[in-house]
Amino acid sequence: EQALHDVRNISLHRPDDATCEIPLYVEVHTPARAELERFLLESKIQCRPMYSTLNESPLFGTSDVLLPNSNRYSEQILWLPSGPDRTERELRRVVDAIKERSKQYNEI
Repeated sequence: EQALHDVRNISLHRPDDATCEIPLYVEVHTPARAELERFLLESKIQCRPMYSTLNESPLFGTSDVLLPNSNRYSEQILWLPSGPDRTERELRRVVDAIKERSKQYNEI
């Protein structure tokens, strides 16, 4: 989180310290999710968008129900490489790539 504090238009999900939550994925929230995803994949960094919205998920069937939070998160969240087997070098590479992309678009 600290490594990306100076990047505008990006925020990370902050685990709840009170519950000692350990997230399975590192979630990046950004309105430029598609662009960041494309940049990371071109940089050979695996990432993936969050699941589709609940009201559009094939698992639940389509629905006319409006779920604005689900829609927003589905459009803005990108999961970054994570897990206990990631080395500090690998994590630094992801952070550096995000910063590089952000410099290109004047987001730092």
